[in-house]
Amino acid sequence: EYKYDGNYGVRAFDPASGKLLWSTEELASKIGDKFSSRISAIYPLNNKVVVATGDNLLSLDPKTGDVVYKTSLADAKIGDMFEVHASKDYETLFIFCDEGIAAAEASTGKLKYATKTGEIQWKFHMSGTYSFQQGNNLFIWVGEKDFIGFDLATGKIKGKMKDNDNPQLTADGNTILLRDGDKVSKFLVNN
Repeated sequence: EYKYDGNYGVRAFDPASGKLLWSTEELASKIGDKFSSRISAIYPLNNKVVVATGDNLLSLDPKTGDVVYKTSLADAKIGDMFEVHASKDYETLFIFCDEGIAAAEASTGKLKYATKTGEIQWKFHMSGTYSFQQGNNLFIWVGEKDFIGFDLATGKIKGKMKDNDNPQLTADGNTILLRDGDKVSKFLVNN
């Protein structure tokens, strides 16, 4: 079993000398986050380092460790962050949390939305992944055997299908096929 050795946090080193320039542990009071629970993502973006802790989305200056912005999702009540992705144009950050998804402007950290989805099965879903994209639709496993369709642009839940742990979708992601013996039912994904 692997056990992490040391404290959670981010460290910056001088590439020529290997000397430690700064660490979030040293700057914890200045940053306002102890990095005690986990680091969900470290993402280089727009000459900054975006870090998702369990509690905050931070943009740090890589040379100094200064906070460019800090966005808390505590008021959204969607759980701890576990993953961050940037949009294709790098203007929006999508923040996946234990019980929801949020989006923030990459340059300012300003929240666009925070949507409660139910418990996202990011740890142990039988498919090996907690989400998948089919066509323009994002599908996320929530609960034990349920999944939802989610619109990343608006933060709206398109729909939820219960008790289906192995959905079959058309290539465009707009139709879900549910098989029950010889019977096949079609469900249109809200577009």
